[in-house]
Amino acid sequence: SEADGGSEFHFTAAFPLADIAATETRPEPLLANVPILIVDDNPVNRRIFQTQLARWGARPSAVVGGREAIAVLTHAARSGQAFELILLDVNMPEMDGFDVAQLVAGTPELAGTVILMLSSSAYHDERARSQSLGIAAYLTKPVQADDLHDAVCRVLRRGEPAPTAAPARAKDTKEKRPASPGLVRPLRILLVEDNVVNQRVATGLLGKRGHQMTVANDGLEALNALAAGTFDLVLMDMQMPVMGGAEATAAIRRREETKGGHIRIVAMTAHAMDGDRERCLAAGMDGYLSKPIDPTLLFATVENEFQPSAEPLPAPPATPPAAAAPASVAALDVEGLRHRLGGDEKLLADVLLVFREDCPARLAAIKAAVEARDAKRISSSAHALKGAAGNLSATGLFEAARTLEQIGTDGQLDHAGPAWEHLLAQATRVMTAIGNLVPGSVGASA
Repeated sequence: SEADGGSEFHFTAAFPLADIAATETRPEPLLANVPILIVDDNPVNRRIFQTQLARWGARPSAVVGGREAIAVLTHAARSGQAFELILLDVNMPEMDGFDVAQLVAGTPELAGTVILMLSSSAYHDERARSQSLGIAAYLTKPVQADDLHDAVCRVLRRGEPAPTAAPARAKDTKEKRPASPGLVRPLRILLVEDNVVNQRVATGLLGKRGHQMTVANDGLEALNALAAGTFDLVLMDMQMPVMGGAEATAAIRRREETKGGHIRIVAMTAHAMDGDRERCLAAGMDGYLSKPIDPTLLFATVENEFQPSAEPLPAPPATPPAAAAPASVAALDVEGLRHRLGGDEKLLADVLLVFREDCPARLAAIKAAVEARDAKRISSSAHALKGAAGNLSATGLFEAARTLEQIGTDGQLDHAGPAWEHLLAQATRVMTAIGNLVPGSVGASA
């Protein structure tokens, strides 16, 4: 061992020779040239699955997460080279396997893609969720090669006769699929969100797609807006002052019972916890998006329920070569934020400035709640800052706000003071970073 140099070690392990003859007796090529997409954030798992599938004659491709998976699947479908199967890991950061599966099922051009779910946790409710989403099979990792081969062949019906009518049904389904997201008419969207940073991100992204955005700051404003105007869709935050998302949705549904109609309501929540989706749907909502906002998920969720227009809406701008801002700032993931905003440098600057103007008031509210030892206010005010920090890609501040939010939720007020000091330090770092990034910004002194 060496200080700052690590350690070197070796070991010897004895293994029996593989039974090559036995592996060669499998009737191949059942999976010859079958395009399969592997979605797993673990590089070792990706390498193992790619090697096994290639050995069986398949054409595997691999991506590291849900966002990349949706992009690759959509591109393949549009180019007429759709994947026949997705090997989908459950336990992934940002977007887990069930989020991906739900989006695939809700996207017309991807609906019907066979999914084989892989999980290392093996929780009881995961199998039930897999069945409810129409997932073809569920396997617990580590997966033996023979088990994987058999499962893939089974869900793809390789090695057994398919029903006579199946090819015709598949052809009909493909021909009747509606146009892809990004080809819908401009929509009238009501965004119900009290956080100004989240407002700016959502309106900026959707406005560039040609959609008409109206903002309500809480559920009561949303009810008034719906009474005064006509909308195609409501994006509804769950936690807001005056009237929250669940309460507002219930009021909207009661109004529809007497006046008729049904407006599509999509929940937006920063919790991203197990059961959130089910609670949102039980409240009368039609869909679910977790925050921070992901453009691919946002566009697909908003647009895939509506009819195409004659002309495509403008696509989000391509990410330009990195030049306008440093690739990274200690307190901010600038490239992550730039990607989330579709490479729009003006929108990036606007979001940073909106946060800079809004943050002092958020900090003052948290400080007052901590000094008053008001657990409920600590939780709600920290939650509000957490949502803004998440959309800003300010990971340190996001985690600090999440910790303080949990302290308030649990009523552990003795820990609130130190947690507040840590949050304040993280916020100062973010404000300083913004001052360094945006010309004319005042940085930490704000």
